[in-house]
Amino acid sequence: MEIVFASRRTSRHVTPPLPPLPDIARVTLLKILGVTVSSCQSVADHVQNVISCCAQTLHALRLLHTHGLSDTALQTVYRAVVVTRLMYAAST
Repeated sequence: MEIVFASRRTSRHVTPPLPPLPDIARVTLLKILGVTVSSCQSVADHVQNVISCCAQTLHALRLLHTHGLSDTALQTVYRAVVVTRLMYAAST
């Protein structure tokens, strides 16, 4: 796969992208090491993916709670899954 990054600057001299290479798909989003990289240099898609994954995990934790998992075990799973997912690739 190939991704071409668009320039954020508005200038008079816009260089058109090179023609696509044969047998290589050109994409606008690429997931690299768990981080969604966008061709327009926006973090919106990555943030949306992280929020979606965390929401699914919270739903699973609610189900585990209704089936009798203790509060301390829930907190441990929350820290191990949700907090680490939120902190991964976040600048501090």
